[in-house]
Order: sequence, then structure tokens, then C-alpha cells
Amino acid sequence: RTADAMVAIPARQGEREWVGWTSLLIAGATLVRLLFVTATDIANGEAYYYVWSRFPALSYYDHPPLVAWMSWLTTRGSHGSLAVRAGPLVCSVVFGAGVYLLGRRLFSPRAGFLAVAIVTVIPVFFASSYALNPEAPLAPLWVLGLLLLNGMREHDEPWRPLAAGAVSGLAFLAKYSGVLLLGVGLL
Repeated sequence: RTADAMVAIPARQGEREWVGWTSLLIAGATLVRLLFVTATDIANGEAYYYVWSRFPALSYYDHPPLVAWMSWLTTRGSHGSLAVRAGPLVCSVVFGAGVYLLGRRLFSPRAGFLAVAIVTVIPVFFASSYALNPEAPLAPLWVLGLLLLNGMREHDEPWRPLAAGAVSGLAFLAKYSGVLLLGVGLL
């Protein structure tokens, strides 16, 4: 064995530990969110978006359609608060995983874990992570967009700009401010 190979083995083991801790943190936070979902009724704003989902369209009064489309998908079998909020719950898991990947890629696995821990305990992030709102799908799309942009720095495959453009388009369908992801990409 070479010295490089011997150093790489503990690094991978350490990375697996941080992945494990991050997975445990995301799972624990998801369980707490599920408790909040089952213990509370949907709020007025959530009911507003849920009513939209009953009539799928390309846009609504003052918002793009992704939050309504997401709710339409999750309420096919039930109209309870868990079904209405299932989309944001899934989005929060994807967001946490994306934040970990971005932190790991830019800094280290430990930094990825700490980033997830920080966004998990911030009250506004926590509250918006289980409530039906346009920010629920926007957050993981932003992180995915940043991951794609970061990947373009190292790799030059032709699909990467197309994927980044598609993610930016979806972010715009989540909330109009999602178009700013295109500006970040151009910068």
C-alpha cells in the first residue's frame, strides 16, 4: 500500500461517520416535523395554497404554480394535514441532504453536518419546513442549483448547463425570486 492509500481509508471512514450523523439529524428533525404536522391543523395560508391545488393551472393570483402542483400530487388519496404537508416534509429532507452535499463539497464533511445542524435549528427554517408554502420547494431547488453550478467549475459536460437551467426554471415556478438563481449562475 502507498501512503496516499493509507491516508484515504481513514478519510472515507470519517466521511461515513459525518454522513451517518447528518442522516440521523435529518431523520430526527423529520420526526419532530411529523409531530408538528399531526398535532396542528393547516393554517390560513396553507389552506389558500391547498385550494389552488384543486384547480391545477399555470399560475395563480400572485404566485407561480409549483406549490399548488406539489399539493395536488400529495392529496390524491387524502385531504388531511399530513397529505397537504407531505410535499414540504419531503422538500425539507431533500434540502438537508443538499446542504450537506454542498457543505461537504465546498469545505468538509464536518462543515456539511454543521450547516445542516444550523439550518435545522433556525426557527424560521424549521417552521417553514413542514408548512405548505412556496419556500418549501424553492429551498432544495436553490441548493441543487448551487450544486450544479459548483459542479460546472470542475466538469465541462454539456448536460450541466441544461440541468442548471432546468432547475432555475423549476425554482422560478416555485417562487418568482427563483429567477435570481440564473443571475447567480451568470455571475
